[in-house]
Amino acid sequence: MRARLHVQGTRVGFYREGSHDVCDAVATGQFLSGTATAIAWFARALETGAVQGVQSIEVTENVAGTERVCHVELRAGAHAARLRALVDEADVTGVAVTQAGSFETVAGSATVVDDFPVPGDVPARTVQLRRDARSFFQGNRYLLSPLVECVLSAIRPGPVLDLYAGVGLFGLSCAAARGQQTTIVEGSAITGADLAANAAPFADGVEVHQMPVEAYLDGASGNHATIIVDPPRSGLGHSVVERLLAQRPERLIYVSCDPATFARDTGLLGAGGWRLRSLRAFDLFPNTAHVEVVGVLEPIAVAIS
Repeated sequence: MRARLHVQGTRVGFYREGSHDVCDAVATGQFLSGTATAIAWFARALETGAVQGVQSIEVTENVAGTERVCHVELRAGAHAARLRALVDEADVTGVAVTQAGSFETVAGSATVVDDFPVPGDVPARTVQLRRDARSFFQGNRYLLSPLVECVLSAIRPGPVLDLYAGVGLFGLSCAAARGQQTTIVEGSAITGADLAANAAPFADGVEVHQMPVEAYLDGASGNHATIIVDPPRSGLGHSVVERLLAQRPERLIYVSCDPATFARDTGLLGAGGWRLRSLRAFDLFPNTAHVEVVGVLEPIAVAIS
């Protein structure tokens, strides 16, 4: 559902592993036909000179594949208006451009929307997740629901804190499925705006903070039964681990896209008196070395009792 494509001359695709050579992205089998059509459009437009100055292309889709946005990074002076034809000539619902540091929607909408059904203990609800083309979201549509269900199944009764929350996938699913009081924290201004809009229907049970995780934890009360963390590939690091240890929740659910940083951080948590209670792996990135893992940790005293 998300991909970054590079441009070399008239070629559009991925970097071949270990190099900066562009290879055919469509041949990898990772895209729906609509995205393949958009990539072919760019290749033709670059070959004929109809579009120039393209540096990279980010493609964002919703789960159903009915909405697709191309976010194009253009060199200064290139003509963005020519990209409007994408909406009419390819299976694309929106085109946005970043040029000289400025972001602009040139055709359609720069967002996609998912109505994500969440099963739970209370009457089933649907979480609407809107996201900007620049916002982070999971890339594998087929394992999205199992991933969310795994996280929800590990949540303890009581208040929940969701850190590095993105557009609200885990935190809002928790609020919808369980009706638990949920606090959600996201540091990115762009993604945070999506989160705030997505959380609006849950105003009675969800509190949103658009600020860095470190800043939030410095002032947090430490009364959360469960803390969910889904940090970037760089992981938590010493400073965030120290702040989490001070919170002393009953359970920490760690969602990670990088086993190496996950291992480093769980080692730090272990040294602080926590143990890994369970671990599940999700092959969100088939045929690569990257594996998504969900680890559930508890303070040793809680785990033994």
